[in-house]
Formats: sequence, structure tokens, C-alpha cells
Amino acid sequence: MKKLYYSLLSIMLCLSVLSCSKDSDETPVSPVPQPDLTGTIQDGESISNLGFYCLEVETDTPRGVWFEYYPKEKTIRDYGNMYFYIWLHGENSVSYWKAEEYATYDPLLKAYMRERTSFLIDACEEECTAKGEPLYWPDELCSAYVDGGVTLTCDKTLWGEAPGTNLLSHFTVSQVCLAVGIDEPKLLSGLFDKKPESMEAWFQDEAWVYSKYPCYMKSEPSEKYDEITLTLTVPLTIEPLRKYVYYKYQGKELASRFTKQTFTSTCKVRFEWE
Repeated sequence: MKKLYYSLLSIMLCLSVLSCSKDSDETPVSPVPQPDLTGTIQDGESISNLGFYCLEVETDTPRGVWFEYYPKEKTIRDYGNMYFYIWLHGENSVSYWKAEEYATYDPLLKAYMRERTSFLIDACEEECTAKGEPLYWPDELCSAYVDGGVTLTCDKTLWGEAPGTNLLSHFTVSQVCLAVGIDEPKLLSGLFDKKPESMEAWFQDEAWVYSKYPCYMKSEPSEKYDEITLTLTVPLTIEPLRKYVYYKYQGKELASRFTKQTFTSTCKVRFEWE
């Protein structure tokens, strides 16, 4: 028995030595450097559709993958147990150059993006330096801008407002900073400023849009229904970045640097009031 015990102990010691030797011979793995996203924005031309979804604050079951859960028609306990999510889906990815041409066009695209966002780069660098924070970049910004009146309506009376009334002032969204202006853009709310409370401010004319926004009711309506349907309409001026860079490099003329498109999405919510 003792012989077996010492044999096992010897094997364990050998394995331990081999393990230590292996560890010491291994080269430490360096972390993969992350790309610098400063100045980059999502190409507005890639926007394919507008998603406007009701999400549950509390749920007893796992939500699962977003593309099954988000569009699902929800049955909610009450107004306090829900919020909304605005998502400008970017599935129309358009590339005007071939893979072997990336080395030519990608630096030009990045340079043009930095040119368009130079006002924001300067502001972010200044704010982060003043706060002693690492540079933060709002990479969900798109090259698309609000074109006039965004509307959010309901098919029922809410907050005493008749069906079809624009309810934007009753909602707020949460995002990083607010930039406004196409030809002469400026920052209205910085990274560390107090953010606007009204959704009207975030979707004012020529506001730079984000691909995603959490959206909340500022107060709960007194009206109760079995179901309501909300409709969000967002008219946009879209700047196709890749197309502009490609045409400029090719010496071609674009009829316009911008296109206009209106996106609409509805969201039906059912209620089981307690």
C-alpha cells in the first residue's frame, strides 16, 4: 500500500514540474488592440428600416435573441412595466469598391468621416481631458439628420391628447450627446452636460441621429385600455458617405450629396391590468 502511495506521489510531482516548465516556456498573450473608432459614424445610406419596440422592464422568462423578442407583441402588466426602443436598422450595407480596393478607399472614407465630425472630436477630447477621462466616442451616430417633424402618435387618447396628436413632448430618450446642423454642425449637449429631457429636443430639425435610443414615458397616462398602438414617423436627410467618397475619387459628379427618406414603425401593446 505504501509502495502504491509513493508511486502516485511521484507521478503527481512529475506532472507538477512539467506543468510549471510548460507555463514558464509559454509566451504571454498580449491583448488584441482595439480599433480606434474616433471620428467614425455609421453610413446613413445603410439604414434599411425603423424599429419601434415595446420592452418589458421586468420579465420572468429569458428574452432570448433580440430579433425574436423585440418585434414580439407584448402583453404588459401596466405602464410602469414597459419602455420603448427605437432602432434604425442598418442592413442596407452598400460598398462601392471591391475587397482589393479597400486599401485605397477605406483611408479616404475615414478621412472624410473625421472631416465631418471634427467639431465633435474636438469637443469630446476637450471634455474628456477636463474630466481626466479616457476619450469616449459616440460610435452609434449616423450620417443622417432629422428632416422636419418627427411624430409619435397613438390610436387612443393618452394624457388627455386626442388620437393622432403628436405625443413627442410626453417622452424622453437617453443618448450620449446632442449634435445639430448639417452644413454648420454644433454640439448642443456634451458628454458630461445635463441631457435634454424632452424627446422633441433629441429629434429637432437637423439633429444627428443615433442608430439606437431607449425611449421612456415621462409620466404614466391616466387612461387605461386593453391595447394601444403607437406610431413613430422619422423623416431623415441621409448622407451616403461611401457613395460620396467613391464618386469624388472617380471624378464623378453626384446629383446631390443627400437623399431624403421617411421611416415609419408601429408598436402594439396589450395590457393585463392588475
